[in-house]
Formats: sequence, structure tokens, C-alpha cells
Amino acid sequence: MGVFIKSLLIIIVCGFGLESLAQTNLTTYTKNNGLTSSTILFTFVDTHGVIWAATKDGLNAFSGKNWIPITAIVEQDGSEKKLGKVLKIFETSKGDLWVATEKGLFVYDRTNWVYYADREKMGFFVKVLFEDSMGNIWVLSEKQGGMKEVSELGFFLMEGDLQMYNGWQWFDYTGVLGGSAAIS
Repeated sequence: MGVFIKSLLIIIVCGFGLESLAQTNLTTYTKNNGLTSSTILFTFVDTHGVIWAATKDGLNAFSGKNWIPITAIVEQDGSEKKLGKVLKIFETSKGDLWVATEKGLFVYDRTNWVYYADREKMGFFVKVLFEDSMGNIWVLSEKQGGMKEVSELGFFLMEGDLQMYNGWQWFDYTGVLGGSAAIS
């Protein structure tokens, strides 16, 4: 047999072998399976292999068998804080999970949840979360409906806020942060 025919036979045999390894059963999860909502906004897989599913009604963690819905956390004083719509999920180099929601920031250190919210900035929604090389967490927020027209300068200004958390204290870099968009 020629080299071409031998190669073709090997490819066909391997193809049948790989086809038998392919997953044929898919499982669909919905609110009936414990999800906070049947509409997933986005997913995130952390370094521990936990699959997190963000919804408009909270967060869900997949244990490998079941979904664990998280719609609220209970603080040390016993008060309950609802998550609401999840906007961003970020994992720090220490493995802490930061969850930005429309209600504020929730941080999970793999043991406890902590809630951060600034009452003066309740109309601001987190757009970017990141960690710098020193382990500081930076939060860039944008005010919902905060676009201002600055006709005399020829652009729109979006009201924003920049904060930094160094592990024990928040720093607020006040002022207006924004971008521009051409106007006619």
C-alpha cells in the first residue's frame, strides 16, 4: 500500500476512536436546578476550579454536582445584604473573589463574605476591577446616567470614580473621570 493510503486509513481509524470519546449527553441547568435565574449573564472559573454563574438575581457556584445559589450575604451584625444583578467577578492573587453588583462590592475570602458600599456612590456601577503589583485593588466606577454634554468643548463627559483598597483602608481619588465621544 502506498504511503497516502496508509495515512488515510490511520486518520479514519483515529477519527472513529475520537468520535467515541466525544460527550453525547448535555445537561441543562435552570432555576429549577437551584440557579438564581435561568438567564446567565456571564460565567467565571476561579483558580480552585469553581464555576461561578452571574445572573440578574445573584451569584451561583457549581460544586461539581449541584448549583449553590447566593442571593444575599449575612453580615456580622446579622443584617442581610442582597446581591442583585452581578456586574463583574474578579479573583485576586491571594484567591479572594471580588463580586461587583448593582448593590455594591462583595468580597469572599474563601471563608467569609464582606460587603462594601459607599452610600454617596450608590448610583455608580463598577466597570473595571484590577489588582496592581503591590496587591492593591483598584475599582473604577461609572455613574449610571451620568453623561454630561460639554458643547463648548465638543465632547461628552461621563462621571466616574476611582477607588483603591490596600487590604485595610479605602482611598478615594475624587474628581471627574471620563471619556469623550464626538458630538455633531
